Amino acid sequence: MKNKGITLVALVITIVIILILAGVALNLTIGENGLIAKAKTTKNIHDNAVEEEQAKLAELEAQIGEILNGGTRITFSQAKESSMLTKTDNTELAVTDGTVTIPAGYMVAEDSGETIDEGIVITDASSNGNEWVWVPVNDTFYETGSVAITGGSGKTYISGVTATKYSKSEILSGIERGLPNSSVGREPDVVVGTGSQYDGACYNDPLGYSDKNAWAQAVVDEYNQMVDSLEQYHGFWIGRYELSSAGVKKGGTTLTSTNWYDLYIACKNLSADSTKSISRMIWGCQWDLTCKYIESNDSGYSITDSTSWGNYSNSSGDAIIIVGESYKNGVKQVTGYSEYWKAKNIYDFAGNCSEWTQEAGKSKFRCARGGSCHSNGIISAVGEPAAGSVNHTTTTDTYESDRYSPSINKITN
Repeated sequence: MKNKGITLVALVITIVIILILAGVALNLTIGENGLIAKAKTTKNIHDNAVEEEQAKLAELEAQIGEILNGGTRITFSQAKESSMLTKTDNTELAVTDGTVTIPAGYMVAEDSGETIDEGIVITDASSNGNEWVWVPVNDTFYETGSVAITGGSGKTYISGVTATKYSKSEILSGIERGLPNSSVGREPDVVVGTGSQYDGACYNDPLGYSDKNAWAQAVVDEYNQMVDSLEQYHGFWIGRYELSSAGVKKGGTTLTSTNWYDLYIACKNLSADSTKSISRMIWGCQWDLTCKYIESNDSGYSITDSTSWGNYSNSSGDAIIIVGESYKNGVKQVTGYSEYWKAKNIYDFAGNCSEWTQEAGKSKFRCARGGSCHSNGIISAVGEPAAGSVNHTTTTDTYESDRYSPSINKITN
């Protein structure tokens, strides 16, 4: 019986065939036109198709928004383009947690948050550099009726002017607010008296109104304008920084040591396009609404004890700022001095300098909010003191108007 085997020649031929097949298989797998290359090409085609589809969807959404809203809806990247500054119409920006309205002449800032909860920031131009943050409004913040504007409880300072809308009490827990003719915090209303801090002396110079009644009517009209805007746009823009002589900018010296009226006028002078938006000193109800926005979604920013994120004499944690051997908290600083003194992209809302509002307190003074660097961040936390209990008697250097209503208030043609 013969043993069967394989000859050397057959073995060599078999190996050669295996190598050829292996080469063919390898080329089919990783070659220029192999399976892996084709898979990569297919993936790139798919990714490009997805991007193209997303772009078309965004464009379609913008077109639908334009049809439904009578305006133009844009993407976040488009909102940051400088061409926004030359727009003549307000535009809508849709983000994951809502929609904001950007007024004509403004663009989204480079360091803006990408959601409303993070703080959407707009700026008017690189040459000006004023900045504002969007505050969403979803609550009913006012009541309706017919109440005479008198200048406070038992006063007959004004005649013939009636408020049909006025701020609610308890927008924030513990903030007492009454009717325009009451003895507590109230808006809209005027303050009595003829001294340099009162409407009787200032309605004409510097405000420019013919008499006290004309000024009172203007107060009512501006309040109604604010209410209408917040209802239409479901939010407002608040100054990102305290007001300085340079505007609403980082690194400025907060305006102090002047009266309410000069600061009220300074707030009005910050509109890029007054046909599309206006700037006003903030109202008390808007301050309350900003407080609610700041503490929303378990943000960690307390509005009843803001020592951990404000410039106070008793700041705590990271809000205690030490440079070298010097404490920077408890001392007035330039606007936006510390990243630890901000919440949702709004700087110095707690502490640094107390801030005037348009709300009338008691019978003589406007209400100031937020507390100053010299005060206690628990006693003077953002939601305290109660709107009607601010009882300062002079315009000292701890009282100024660095927020204004509503920073930008949208008024359409």
